[in-house]
Amino acid sequence: MSGAYAGSKNARIVNNIVWGNKGSQITDMGTGTTLQNNITTDPKVANAAAHDFHLLAGSPAIDKGADQSQIYKNDFAYGARPVGATYDIGAYEFGAPPGTTPSPPIPVSTGGSTGAGSTGSGSSGGLSNCAR
Repeated sequence: MSGAYAGSKNARIVNNIVWGNKGSQITDMGTGTTLQNNITTDPKVANAAAHDFHLLAGSPAIDKGADQSQIYKNDFAYGARPVGATYDIGAYEFGAPPGTTPSPPIPVSTGGSTGAGSTGSGSSGGLSNCAR
């Protein structure tokens, strides 16, 4: 089983952490797929088994995300992003204090789909910072 799968035309798998799956991390069976800024190695998160995907210091996901118009300006804890040089890959922005108000929804183009990542021992952790 793959962590992320593209099987359509012009799919986008961007800014995802896809790690710890029993099969391949990313499977691309589509045409014209964009694979960009994805991490398929240990992302160094707080506790994947307990579904705590906050990044730890030294994570390869810190400041490695591409600035995409579809990215929410807050992470999953409503912390502002980006913190540092650029966006982090994943659901949480390293160093962002939790906030209380989500950013407004951002329309996603219909030109393709954005994949959601997964992490930790084959569990689906949904670490994409392109979709909420």
